[in-house]
Amino acid sequence: VLPPVLLAVTALTSVSALLPVALLVPLSTDLPPSMVSVIIALSMDYSLFMLSRFNENRAQHLSLQHNVDLLIRHTGRTVALSGLLIAVAYLGALSLPEDNLRNAGLALGITTVVV
Repeated sequence: VLPPVLLAVTALTSVSALLPVALLVPLSTDLPPSMVSVIIALSMDYSLFMLSRFNENRAQHLSLQHNVDLLIRHTGRTVALSGLLIAVAYLGALSLPEDNLRNAGLALGITTVVV
């Protein structure tokens, strides 16, 4: 039940963050499916990464609280840096001359930051 709820919340947050941009520049109708694809891909990737680290720590017979603390401290930084680099890559499209590519880069960059 939790993954679909998290995906829905992330999608709504991404759309909400993009609404002010949509009022200023025309956005392509291709963007919503692209945004959903990015949300699903990053959410699954980061979730599997964190789950594998959680299971590695669990194999060491750590307490649940200690396991979660280690997970957030070490894996959280990795996931945040990865997301930041992907967002920077998408936002790099703002330097391109084509409007559709700039708008897509902006929308997907915002989506990545939200995820």
